[in-house]
Amino acid sequence: MEFKEGHICTKLDMQGLRYDIQVLIIVDGK
Repeated sequence: MEFKEGHICTKLDMQGLRYDIQVLIIVDGK
């Protein structure tokens, strides 16, 4: 659920979108 909040912040940052994807994968892998 934490990644959901980060997604919102990433939406504002176009470049951050790519970063959010990597973070989401890490969280899911946990």
